[in-house]
Amino acid sequence: MDEVRIPAEPALSRTQPEIRSEPVPPLEDYAAQRRHPRIRCFLVVQLRPADHQSLLLGKLSDVSLGGCGVESPASIPTGSKVAISPLAAAGALWVEGVVVNTRLAEGAAGFHIGVRFLGADASSSAGNIQQFVRFVEDATRKTTPADSYLKRIARGKA
Repeated sequence: MDEVRIPAEPALSRTQPEIRSEPVPPLEDYAAQRRHPRIRCFLVVQLRPADHQSLLLGKLSDVSLGGCGVESPASIPTGSKVAISPLAAAGALWVEGVVVNTRLAEGAAGFHIGVRFLGADASSSAGNIQQFVRFVEDATRKTTPADSYLKRIARGKA
């Protein structure tokens, strides 16, 4: 019978790799880089990636005239074109954009997808984007009334 030889494991390096840590800029620095201020919101949207046959559902987390952030259970690759519509608009209001970043969502399963609106400078597309932002503002105002539960508690009326 032939003897089976197992090669010896290579010697492991005892030196530690160099780990470089660069400070993360504060969120205010990101806000200063934006051309348009973002509005925080919570609105269910439909996403239609250009390379998918089906629609995805996601949560719109912020919006501006330049783009938006969407939380989604599915990742969409950077550079992909997408169309977005508020679910409450029943498909009557769509804006188009391109995914500029995708990262793991903070504190939740899924992904945060950053979208830059396409045609924000063109008059017809810009009008559609303004309608989209106005729709989101109105829907957000309806779901978070000025006389919210926490404000009533603070006044002692809850």
